[in-house]
Order: sequence, then structure tokens, then C-alpha cells
Amino acid sequence: MELSEIEVIGRDVPLQLKERMEVNDKDNEKEKEKEKEKTEMEEPLINLNLSNNNSSSSNHNANDLSAASSSGDMEKLHSLVEAVGCQVSLPDGGGYYPLQWSALNGRFEAAHYLLQASKTS
Repeated sequence: MELSEIEVIGRDVPLQLKERMEVNDKDNEKEKEKEKEKTEMEEPLINLNLSNNNSSSSNHNANDLSAASSSGDMEKLHSLVEAVGCQVSLPDGGGYYPLQWSALNGRFEAAHYLLQASKTS
């Protein structure tokens, strides 16, 4: 009875090398999972549809504020509220408030910031 090439190769590969290859495969899978989770957290769970054609500056700022709230971009959120002076209590072009976007997308740090900012404005 002849052995196939696969069976011969399987016998020639040391067990330790096989185990090391399996560990590397598992590590690669874990890294891919972590990367996927990171990417999923960066993308808003609910996308903005701000197709209101009103191009006024305040509406544009409200849309930017909603986008930052939705994505949890704290740097942009701080900039829009503190430097630009965006009102956190104004709805965007779609009629939704920044706090709604942050809460719907699980951006709790952004939601907390918006609540604090609403107290001071």
C-alpha cells in the first residue's frame, strides 16, 4: 500500500511545527477580529441622511455637529461647540438632535459631553 504525498508530508512535519502553525493561525484570527471590532466602532451604527438643500451656515454647522456626535469624534465635537459656537440644542437638516445621534450610535462619551454643553448654553 502506497502513501499519498499528503500523508508522507504529514508524517515528516514535526508535531511542534504543526502546533506552532496552529497557534499562529489562531493569533492571526484574533488580530483580524480585533481589527474588525475596531472598524465597526469607528463607523456609525446609524448613518446620517442630511440631504436638506438649505445651505445656511447654521444648518451646515448643525449637520457637522450631528456627524461628529454620530461618529463619536470628540475632537471635532469640542471644536464645533467651543470654537465655532454650535448650539447643541438645534436639530440638523433631518430634524434630529446631536444627542439623539450620539445615543443611537452608542457614543456615550459624546452624549455626556453634549448634555454638559447644553447646561452651559
